[in-house]
Amino acid sequence: MTYSLESNQKWFSLGSRNQSNSWNISKCTFCAFNAFSGIDVRVEARIPGGVKSFVVDVMGGKKGTDSEGWNETFLSSILRSLRSFDLSETSSELFMKSKRSLDGLFTLQIEMKFLEIATKLFHKGRQLGSPKGPHLAGNHDNFLTLGIVEYFCSTGRPEISIGFLKPFVEKDPQLKGLMISCLLKSSKYVIIIRIIY
Repeated sequence: MTYSLESNQKWFSLGSRNQSNSWNISKCTFCAFNAFSGIDVRVEARIPGGVKSFVVDVMGGKKGTDSEGWNETFLSSILRSLRSFDLSETSSELFMKSKRSLDGLFTLQIEMKFLEIATKLFHKGRQLGSPKGPHLAGNHDNFLTLGIVEYFCSTGRPEISIGFLKPFVEKDPQLKGLMISCLLKSSKYVIIIRIIY
C-alpha cells in the first residue's frame, strides 16, 4: 500500500508553537499482483473523492477490471499467503534469513469462496508455475493444486483436498498420486488399493 501527502505540508517546520505541524493523506493505493495474468490490480482512494480500481499491465498500460480478473487476484493472494517465503536462498547479502506465513483463509466463508474459485480456475493453474523447478507445470504439480493439497492436509482435513481433486482425476490421471497421498493421510486404504489397481 502506498500513499501521497498533500504538497503544501511542512514536515520539518520549526515555527512557533501555535503553528500546526499536521499533515493530510490525499491519496492511497493498494496493489495486488494477479499471478495468473501477470498484471497488477490497483485500488486507488482519493481523499476527498472516490475509489477507483484499474489494472496495470507489464507495459504500464491501464485498463478496467473485470470479475475474472478479481477472482484471479483473490486466488493469487490467498495462495501467496499460504506459502512460506525463505529469503535465505538468495545470493544477495541484502536479505536476511526470514520466513513469512500468513493464513488468508481465516473464516469458513472465505475458505469456501477460495475452493469455489479454485475449481473454476483449475485449468489455469499451470500459468502459476511449479515449485519443483523451471519446467512446464502440469495440473498435478503447480502452485494452485499443491497449495490446496498442502494446506488442507497440513490442517488435518485431507478430505477437502480429496473432494477438490475428485472431479479432475478422471480427466488427468497424473493427479492420482496427489489423491493417494491425501487418502493416506485420511487412512482410506481400501480406496487407495482400488485406485492403484
